[in-house]
Amino acid sequence: MIVLVLLFPVYAKGIASEDHVLPDIEITNPIDGQTVEGSVDVKVKAVGVGLRSPYLTFEGEGAGTRFIMEDCVHSKPAGEEENGGVESMLCSYVWDTSSFEGQKVAISAEVKDDSGYDSDKVAVRVSGHTKSGNGRISCILREW
Repeated sequence: MIVLVLLFPVYAKGIASEDHVLPDIEITNPIDGQTVEGSVDVKVKAVGVGLRSPYLTFEGEGAGTRFIMEDCVHSKPAGEEENGGVESMLCSYVWDTSSFEGQKVAISAEVKDDSGYDSDKVAVRVSGHTKSGNGRISCILREW
């Protein structure tokens, strides 16, 4: 008689999470197509299981920056066990737009949780002087 024994590896990290729902993230301020200036309160809302702090990226004409949003408030609704541990996260960042004056800027946010990632993107225009090709400001002077 031959006995066949199958062994399956068990990874504690893999069975620790029962998350089968992808996270959801939304940039709630500013809104797509908006014109902004000065200091802008960028707000991000995310929902998921085991959320990590989101990344925020600003991409202008020839310049960009990316960083982790650290000003976040996590909340787990009552009955957390019944809803699979889903939590929400609200994050904010005060953006000084001065280095992007006169440009179209793409703002994107990305969040990861135990099952994957999601992203959202808005495009805004920063008011101010637009840059000419030679970096000079042209004007016409009139005598009155």
